[in-house]
Parts: sequence; structure tokens; C-alpha cells
Amino acid sequence: MSCYTIANEPGAPEERRTEIGWDAPLSTYFLSAVEPGDDPDGDEVEVFWYGCTPAEVPTVEALDALLAKHNLVVTAPIAHALVQDREREGRQFSTRPAAALIADLVRPIVDDAQQTRIDAELARRPS
Repeated sequence: MSCYTIANEPGAPEERRTEIGWDAPLSTYFLSAVEPGDDPDGDEVEVFWYGCTPAEVPTVEALDALLAKHNLVVTAPIAHALVQDREREGRQFSTRPAAALIADLVRPIVDDAQQTRIDAELARRPS
């Protein structure tokens, strides 16, 4: 799994942390932002998180659309690294022992297009 911290969207609180990367075990890119919470335990508050379910953000183009939605910009070196990370690490969801179980658990919460991508990932599963 790769993870890069990127600049926050304009006007975001300074303490916000925005991260982007490739999650090979879920076969998805991810984009997330967290801020410190009011909780005395120091737990962070999720501002947004994409790529937390299998095959949710499968391409750089899909990731670019999410970045645009939040007025975020990724530098060319990070964009290049993300493509290389996916090529190097591959898509590993289908190789996970619990892949079919995870696919069944997320079925009620994902749209049809994502479910189709998850099913395609499962079809890659070695026999």
C-alpha cells in the first residue's frame, strides 16, 4: 500500500491531513482527509474517505474526478508514483482468503458499477 500526504483544499483547516495512495489488498486508489477531534483520546475525525471498499476507485481518472470534487491538486511526481505503485503492487483483492466474504458484506452498500468491478476482481481469483 502506498500513501502520500498532499496539500489540503483551499480554505481547509491547517490541521487537516489529506492523503492519497494505492491500496493493493482492496484493489483501489484512496483519498482521505482527517482532522483532530474534540475527543480527549485524540481520535481524528474523518472529513471524507474514498477507496475504503474493494475496487471503489479503480483508475487514476476516477481518482482525478474525486480530487476535482474537493478542489485538490496532486503534483506530477505523486501522480506518476501512484501509477507506478499500482503497476508494482498489483491488484490483490482476489488473492485475499476472505475476498468473497468481503464482497458479500459490501454488496448492500455499493452501487451496481462497483459491484461489477468487485465481481470482476473475484473472477481473477486463482483456482
